[in-house]
Amino acid sequence: MTEADRPKKVAWVTGAGKGIGRALALRLARRGYAVAASARSQQDLISLEQVADGGGIIGFPLDIT
Repeated sequence: MTEADRPKKVAWVTGAGKGIGRALALRLARRGYAVAASARSQQDLISLEQVADGGGIIGFPLDIT
């Protein structure tokens, strides 16, 4: 199996709009993960996706409290 044949690693990061969650989502995306990012603020998620600039982050507004 070649690297291209391997399934992409996937991570779901909650609290990805700010702080540690945002930093973690960006780091995982830079390391090749497909990142599902959730946060309460849709605006924060839009900003995160823009900073990632096509880097594999998709934001999902979600309040898990």
